[in-house]
Amino acid sequence: MTVVRKQRSYGALFTIAVSGVLAGIALRIGPAWGHGIIGDGDAWQNLWNIEHVRRWLLGSGELYATKMLWAPEGVGLGAHTLALSFSLPAALASFLVGSPLAYNLAVLASFVLCAWASYRLASTLGLGVAGAVIAALVITFSPPRFARSFGHLNLLGLGWVLIALEGMIASLKVSDRGQKWRSDARIAVGVCATVYTDYYLTILLGIGAVAILATSGWIAADHRGRRLARLVGVATVGFCLALPQLFATLRDTGKAAGGHDSKWCSCAVTSLVVPGRLQVVSALTQPLTERNHQNKAEGPAYLGISLLLCSVMQWRAVRGGILAVTIAGFAALILSLGPQLRVFDRLLEIPLPYAGLRMVAPILDKGGCVTRFVQLAYVPLGVLFGVWAEWAWRRSRLGAIAVCGIAFIEFLPLRPSVEGWQLQTDPALVQLAQLNDGLVADVEGGAWPLIRQLQHRHPIFTGYVSRLPEASLRSRQAEPAWAYLSGDGPVPLDPMRSARELAEHWGVRWVIGSNNPGFSAKAAVLHLQELARSDRSAVYALPNDGGTQSGSLPAVDGIAPR
Repeated sequence: MTVVRKQRSYGALFTIAVSGVLAGIALRIGPAWGHGIIGDGDAWQNLWNIEHVRRWLLGSGELYATKMLWAPEGVGLGAHTLALSFSLPAALASFLVGSPLAYNLAVLASFVLCAWASYRLASTLGLGVAGAVIAALVITFSPPRFARSFGHLNLLGLGWVLIALEGMIASLKVSDRGQKWRSDARIAVGVCATVYTDYYLTILLGIGAVAILATSGWIAADHRGRRLARLVGVATVGFCLALPQLFATLRDTGKAAGGHDSKWCSCAVTSLVVPGRLQVVSALTQPLTERNHQNKAEGPAYLGISLLLCSVMQWRAVRGGILAVTIAGFAALILSLGPQLRVFDRLLEIPLPYAGLRMVAPILDKGGCVTRFVQLAYVPLGVLFGVWAEWAWRRSRLGAIAVCGIAFIEFLPLRPSVEGWQLQTDPALVQLAQLNDGLVADVEGGAWPLIRQLQHRHPIFTGYVSRLPEASLRSRQAEPAWAYLSGDGPVPLDPMRSARELAEHWGVRWVIGSNNPGFSAKAAVLHLQELARSDRSAVYALPNDGGTQSGSLPAVDGIAPR
């Protein structure tokens, strides 16, 4: 092994260690990791995903469909964010450490994976060890990527994209046969894992691949045509390995209702230069930050003033592979701005490229959250900052350290709340879990029904999935009793009859609602019988066709049903 290769190997190990430590600190690694999960909302969805994959591994049900959600007909999961590249290993790990800890370890692993992939990419692009380490940390801990740790396990998979892109660039550069085979393996694994991870990341991979193909003449040392053919062939193998996911996605996406509004679920151009709500420095820019119309997870897109200035200073380095990733990053940045230019919270009548793209590919609006494209913009930003850091170190070590410190402060994130992680047992749901199989209507919105299902273990009438099934959604909205209970409809003309129809037509046996007086009053109107209550929820029985209640709950651990 040459000295250079040894140094790069040590640099890779150093990057892995530092990224793991920093991620552990930022994510509050500690005892809470064993009985709670990082984030809430979509994080609960990902915990449900792990449990779903776990059931499949045990031989129960299908992988790309489930009868546990949107029962009794069930729902396809091809357009759902299963993120199998993470949830499958996590499901396997859950047999040893439990699902909450397995999920948290998957989040931590995503940071290490991204750091290692970023380091390899930067090294392949010609950076030295120090510059590659800096580039890797910038990319891995960029604001939009760190924001995904609050619940979007699928979108933490940027590392898979970078593995594939690095393999593509390496395949155009290397001549050694062993190196060629290793780059081929990275391409195939990266492409396959990306497709299994997320729909948005697959689009980013496509953008990066097109940019590399377009600039291949500046990357390939010789035999360009032969190298391109090999690259395309290996990438095709990766896609073929992911055909089950691709077929399932195409099957279910067409049945799904529309997703986010891309006009507002986009990056305001001002969010690129104003710290987001996740950054500590946003305390200094709070009025401007709030005007960017963003939430904690989807909004962060701050590029960093210091990084931008230093990167612009290195414009002469934008050639070859760096040119390819720069084009890809800029294209992703433009797409992340959405169909119309937005300045703070004001939409301007200025169309942007995404408007034309979604006309060509309407399937894009099945997702519509274009802020998720901005992650790729930090790849050239990190690489060029690494180039600048190496240049600055040779001239003024103190100056280089000072600017890197400023960049660190600019990117410094708020840490997630440990209190939001805790998964507490609900006695009412424990009681419900003791009964035989039956369909549950959980009126709570968001991902709450999923986290509650993990306790009561019954199929539920609706469900929180990434792409809502349009036909099932309409059928639920047409049920008067359900529309009333879930808060969207008026009082049914015949409350008792409507409740019985919900039970007889759909097979709903129990209803789970909040424990507040407002929902109790609704339950009384429909003649539901309260069976159990906790400080978080209440369980009711629906009347059946005989006019009696459809179930009763046993006492559990000394807690008697009502």
